[in-house]
Amino acid sequence: FRSELIERTERLVAGAQTMQTGEVTDELAGQMLREGHTIKGTGRVMGFEAISRAGQTLEQVWRGIQHGDIMGTDALGAALEGLSSVLTDAVEADPEDGTPTLNAAHSELNKVLAEEPDASEDIDSAPIEGEGDRRNGTPANLGGLLSALEDWATADSILVNAGTLYRLINESTALRIHADALVGTESSPEVERLSTTARSVQMGAIELASVPLTEITNTLPQLVRYLAKKTEKGIRFELVGDDLAVDRQVLERVSDPIRQLLVNSIQHGVEHMAVREEAGKLPTATIAVRASVKDNQLEVTVSDDGAGIDWEAVEYVGRADGFLEGSDPATPEQLRALLFEPGFTTVQTPTELVGEGDGLADVVKAIESLNGSLHFESSEMGTTVTLRVPTSRALQRALIVRTGSQQWGIPEAAVLDVLPMSEVEILEDKDRSEMLWREHRIVLTSLGDLIGHPGHKDNVVIMLSSRSGPVAVCVPEVVESRDVAAKELGPLLQGPSHLTGAALLGSDRVVLLVDAARLAEQARAFPEGGSERAQVLVVDDSQGAREVVAGVLSSAGFSTIKASDAAEALTALADKIIDAVVVDYAMPGSDGITLIEQIRQSFGRIPVVMLSGVATADDQQRAVEAGADAYYDKSDFREGVLADTLRSLVASRGTEETP
Repeated sequence: FRSELIERTERLVAGAQTMQTGEVTDELAGQMLREGHTIKGTGRVMGFEAISRAGQTLEQVWRGIQHGDIMGTDALGAALEGLSSVLTDAVEADPEDGTPTLNAAHSELNKVLAEEPDASEDIDSAPIEGEGDRRNGTPANLGGLLSALEDWATADSILVNAGTLYRLINESTALRIHADALVGTESSPEVERLSTTARSVQMGAIELASVPLTEITNTLPQLVRYLAKKTEKGIRFELVGDDLAVDRQVLERVSDPIRQLLVNSIQHGVEHMAVREEAGKLPTATIAVRASVKDNQLEVTVSDDGAGIDWEAVEYVGRADGFLEGSDPATPEQLRALLFEPGFTTVQTPTELVGEGDGLADVVKAIESLNGSLHFESSEMGTTVTLRVPTSRALQRALIVRTGSQQWGIPEAAVLDVLPMSEVEILEDKDRSEMLWREHRIVLTSLGDLIGHPGHKDNVVIMLSSRSGPVAVCVPEVVESRDVAAKELGPLLQGPSHLTGAALLGSDRVVLLVDAARLAEQARAFPEGGSERAQVLVVDDSQGAREVVAGVLSSAGFSTIKASDAAEALTALADKIIDAVVVDYAMPGSDGITLIEQIRQSFGRIPVVMLSGVATADDQQRAVEAGADAYYDKSDFREGVLADTLRSLVASRGTEETP
């Protein structure tokens, strides 16, 4: 516990120092609050209440900074550094009371917080005018529509500056993907050498950022021994495969889930020795953590030979606490999903080992943030939970599928099986379709229907893992399985919860990554039919930008048509019913402003939104004068504003046209 605490407090101190010397990003604040959260939880489990309370305060303060409720001032940074730097010494003190130094630092932080001004008084929420941030104007980031993953990197140092190292990883990964694409189209010794060199640089950079799994597993035996003693249970602990090396970003995200699953196994799964003997089991239970890497996927299983999940108790509490409605018996999918609902717990009174029911919700949230998956099996002979995540944030394996003219990427960590539609037995049940898979009835739905591309014949079924069990999604075509360079969506395009990012395929090709878990949740509650979708024309000379913008808008509830230049756009406007247009500023030939002028002359007041990654304030004024209804920089920081603006413009136009 002490060695882990030293490591985490070093990162907290570094984060506090950053606040005093520079700007704190949302990503840094997020990492700091996770450090505080882990210290809070681990301190509570290990019996160090004073340390746990300090961790809780650190978590709350950093969360307030991330949400914009608390300002990151020099004084606050100094107070955070002061509290973080004295945590380790409290390990040797009274677990309940801590040290005088810790208590003084805690009081000082609370004093500074009381004197801090409200962040909302000083933050200007108006859009930033001017050229925007040109750092994101590289082709790989589509002018700012995508976010660089180095912004998500930790504040830690790994031999070299972490931000620099992850920037190298991301750039070399994008270069490798582009070079591999060239090899497929242009065969020459120079292209092959470029591909080999890019791959070598990328793998070397990833190796530099990798750390052994033992960084999080070396404290697990002590944790299990402590919990066994605390709960008065006999436990034998097995640890297999912890000699692997994994990207530090990934390791930090899976460490808390592994600990939480161990706590759950000991607290909820394993019986007391006398109960086990009565059931004919060995009095000492076995809990195992096993890790392995295959096809760039880290798989970690946490298993126990306890009594399994009491599903009757789960349903009883679900109804008593209002999670389940109606009188019909709950389905297995509903009960499995309940386990991951925030605030759900079968324990009536929280203890130092059992909180308020957020443990498994936090586990699945962390795994899904890595484009990973969680799968569990439970019976009276025990429970096994399997976590699968990519070994690297930058380079991931994805299944590329097609619906109509749009391609999508499904992280392979969530793929259980791929089947031809001709081999599937489809069962109709009330208002939904199901299929048999490994003797289970599984909900079956079309990706095209879910994602906004209906009407295409489906030929392939993809089995996906979700928190509430497997789900089947059918698609017209599986294009390929391949490595992709992962990017996060910029704030302008964020909104649909099942879209977690974009994947660079090389040669200016981009697909959107689909979060299989959230997609599965939609599939189970997918309504038939629905209101007619507004149709949006997306005009951009960049194929990647067209695909990303159109894909995001499709997932946000729009139908989309794509055009690569002004001529294609005008043809589409003449031939089809278009409800709104999204146009890029800089295009060869007729630029976006010229196109807007032509639209206004020929098609009247159809809503038009202009996007740009290079335009100046003067260009923005020209766009407004030409007739643009809205203008956004591609790196605009306001989350989901593009889809929200289009909804508002389309709705306003409909109201104006109503007699």
